[in-house]
Amino acid sequence: MFVCKSDLELLSLTPGGLFRLKDLCTVELTSKEPAKAKLAYIDPDQAKKDRLRIIHWAPRDALPVKVMKPDGVDEGIGEAGIARELGKVVQFERYGFVRINLLGDPIVAYYAHR
Repeated sequence: MFVCKSDLELLSLTPGGLFRLKDLCTVELTSKEPAKAKLAYIDPDQAKKDRLRIIHWAPRDALPVKVMKPDGVDEGIGEAGIARELGKVVQFERYGFVRINLLGDPIVAYYAHR
């Protein structure tokens, strides 16, 4: 799975530190360079008690995406399910809404709004 490098940097964790992958599990950072983590536990209630920071993640089968915007192009990855959304507007969490315009490598989307 993938996480955004800037999200990890914001956490300011050292190896042994815990954080929550949104709607999935709690992991323990085992290395910063390269970033590696291992499963700590699954229980979301425990994560709330521990007051852990939550970060977003993308699955291993994520697809490369280019988002065309009036002021430039953003590149990243998206969940594999977007390949079934040609011509539809979808939400990229924490980014905004985009219209999937072209399937390929990369998938091309057009920014709609925040």
